[in-house]
Amino acid sequence: MPEPFTLYIAPPSAESRAVLLHHALMGLAAPELKTVNVDLSSDAVPPEFLRANPLRTLPTLLTPWGPLWGSRTIMRFLAALCPDSIGYPTSVFHRASVDRLLDWDLESLSRCVNTIVSGKILEDKEPSYELLDELRDAVRFLDQKQLGDGRSFLTGNDCTIADISCHTSLSMLRALPLEIDDIPRVSAWQERMIELPGWDRIDAPFQHEIQSEAVSEPDPPATRAEADVPADTDESSGQSPPPEPTSDEAEPAQEGSPDEKAPEEATSS
Repeated sequence: MPEPFTLYIAPPSAESRAVLLHHALMGLAAPELKTVNVDLSSDAVPPEFLRANPLRTLPTLLTPWGPLWGSRTIMRFLAALCPDSIGYPTSVFHRASVDRLLDWDLESLSRCVNTIVSGKILEDKEPSYELLDELRDAVRFLDQKQLGDGRSFLTGNDCTIADISCHTSLSMLRALPLEIDDIPRVSAWQERMIELPGWDRIDAPFQHEIQSEAVSEPDPPATRAEADVPADTDESSGQSPPPEPTSDEAEPAQEGSPDEKAPEEATSS
């Protein structure tokens, strides 16, 4: 029995989840994979990984023929090993269409999403209008050009590794409180993607990551009126409230109280 391939991954990352989802969809045709989680920020990075990939990028696949890295390269390789499995069509033109979308995802969609997400999480930096416009253009491209003719998936009625790659790229946006235009065809396509076998299990590390390290929105700035009113000022009148009496100050006697003495009656002369 051949030795299993070793796949070094960062489970929450879009690229690692893409390879894992593709491998799950290959079913029985898939080669055996041994997965190793790698935390590049720790001192316990496996030396075998460092020897295999001096660029220290994830995912990385260690095969009997040598190492491969990059999720799109790894998915193409796994599909080529099992030509009858789903994900990478045998038709020359259809396969080229899948490759075109994989390249577009790498150069445009994934780059844009990663710039937005990393800027917000690592630097608390709001995305620029230009980046948000680029993201909207990318989503509209998927909606109008890839899903606009009644297709269930991006290149036809079957899920391919292009769908997997683009879907996991877009899924990173869930880490942010970011609203983009509601585009029904893309939303319906994403629903079909999350219903694929194995997605819930594969997506769980990312779900845990965004729940435990959710980006909190800053408190809204104070209004001009709020900023001008001191903390000890009566907001309704704009006047400072009277000071509370101290214990050393005698309170005035109340009218009709027992301590109030009646004036002496005038004596008759």
